Amino acid sequence: MLSGTALHKYFNGSVFDLQAEEVQALYLRVAVFFTLVTIVGRALLVRPPRVGEKIKLKPRKGAVKEDRLPAVPLVAEVIVFNKQEKKFRINGEEKDYKEINSQYSIQTDGRKRLSWVIGMVNGFVTFLAALYHFQSVIVLHPGILTLQADPALLLHGRTNLSFSTAVIFQVGTAADLVFGTLFYREHIQLLTGWFHHALFIWVMHYVNHVQPYFANTIILALLQELPTFILALGTVFPALRADLLFGSTFFLFRICFNAIIYYYAYFALDRAMFAVITTSMLMHLMWFKNWFVGQFVTKKYSKRD
Repeated sequence: MLSGTALHKYFNGSVFDLQAEEVQALYLRVAVFFTLVTIVGRALLVRPPRVGEKIKLKPRKGAVKEDRLPAVPLVAEVIVFNKQEKKFRINGEEKDYKEINSQYSIQTDGRKRLSWVIGMVNGFVTFLAALYHFQSVIVLHPGILTLQADPALLLHGRTNLSFSTAVIFQVGTAADLVFGTLFYREHIQLLTGWFHHALFIWVMHYVNHVQPYFANTIILALLQELPTFILALGTVFPALRADLLFGSTFFLFRICFNAIIYYYAYFALDRAMFAVITTSMLMHLMWFKNWFVGQFVTKKYSKRD
């Protein structure tokens, strides 16, 4: 258990005075926390379809080519679903899954929703910690948004808060890969999953254990987790999906605010960290372009058709 005193110490934004055993305990507690998050998420989201529930049957690639099936999933109502028997009602006709198993696979969104649970929680916690840190930044560096702050004073330094936040983000990111490999491997993409996560696991290690005076840079940059939280929340709970809110916060934090950090980083960070920020800026621009095209250009032409 984590007492209030220990919690207050881990999130002290004034000094860095964590001892080795406290750091080890922090890593362990965060790992246990994300393990519990995954267990609860899997129990709630990954379950067999219930009787009367509507699911999608996705055409198999081979069937689309050989049997010339339309590539559009079928909507099926569950009649029976257990290990021994699976029956659906499709277009008013009752079908045993054994009859269509060679042509269709059962498509549920439980594993996809689970794949965003750790990112949702990680993004929410680290954004709140970064926002708490940003309050003191505004007081100490009122010219930050107008590019008048001192780069070294702004980005250099380490506190219990910045160290602990980096640990949370690092362990959460690692947990996403570990549990993703076990439970939702098909939803871990090469660029946004394996490359992105591996890069930032290394970055958090770098700022906490190699160049610790860069820890305050990371906690400031983690304000950019707000759009991640919004996107993840809308994926885990589709009723809360807010595409425009995600896009606007992405532009505000991951493009505009990241550009401000990029400016200060040029004067205050070493080559390794500056290369990371450059890479992230390029990735953000690419992702925003893809979102903008999908949201406004593709939808516009779809409506015309």
